Amino acid sequence: MTDTTATEKTEFDRWQSLLVGLYMSIVGYSVLAGIPVISTAWSTLLGFSEVQVGRVAGADLGGLSAGAVLAAILVARVNRRVLVIAAVVGAIAANVACILYQDYESTLLLRFLAGAASGVSTGIAVATLGGRLHAARAFNYLLFSFAFIQAGEMYILHRLATAQIYTIFALSYVPILFMLPWVPARPAEERDVDDNNSRAPSRAVDVPLAVPWLCLAAMALTYINIGAYWTYIELAATDAQLDGEWVSSVLVWVSFFSVLGCLVATVLSDRFGLARPLLV
Repeated sequence: MTDTTATEKTEFDRWQSLLVGLYMSIVGYSVLAGIPVISTAWSTLLGFSEVQVGRVAGADLGGLSAGAVLAAILVARVNRRVLVIAAVVGAIAANVACILYQDYESTLLLRFLAGAASGVSTGIAVATLGGRLHAARAFNYLLFSFAFIQAGEMYILHRLATAQIYTIFALSYVPILFMLPWVPARPAEERDVDDNNSRAPSRAVDVPLAVPWLCLAAMALTYINIGAYWTYIELAATDAQLDGEWVSSVLVWVSFFSVLGCLVATVLSDRFGLARPLLV
């Protein structure tokens, strides 16, 4: 008998789940994408020193990591919609509070809380995309979307006041509440093979144990680079007395060129497997 249930679709494979997973991921990464502009706002509009800007950015990204770890612990144990509601409410409250309390100590704490809430939301979003039958394709969509959103942030956010930036971050979470029914509440049931077929579910390729660790190492190095220069890149341009509009346009084009990188990675992964783009 032909094995058909091994590729049986679940609620994770609906277009609604793809849409909410992409949107939640983009919103969760929005602060990370806009760090250069936000760092400049913290420095020029709030008067933070470069050291303080680095600490606030570190608190934001550290909160994102902590929230993602928390989501990883709870994602298979707790109703995911409950986690999303808590994360959305927390992110909105923290961003609104950042408008009201703009001193350094308050901002440091509030950005960590906002980052943690964002990390939980992003963790659920990534789990939603990863639960799809064609997860690699979903993550390719995410990379393309992220690159375009990053370019948009580089173009728009530097024209806004700090309060307006926080307002945009807070409002971006509101649509998630309306898309909540699209979030799968529980992990998908294991995709079993037909009872008459004694073979275990097969994989197209046996992935070496080193490959997931190589991927994690690549991600870690990427975020170390982000922390090392992405936070200060616009501040450094300001100190060098470069034209602000020119710097903004360069950052926009850099973001668009990352779309080209995503396209190349997609072509390579389709032809040679997922590990080859990482090695390239």
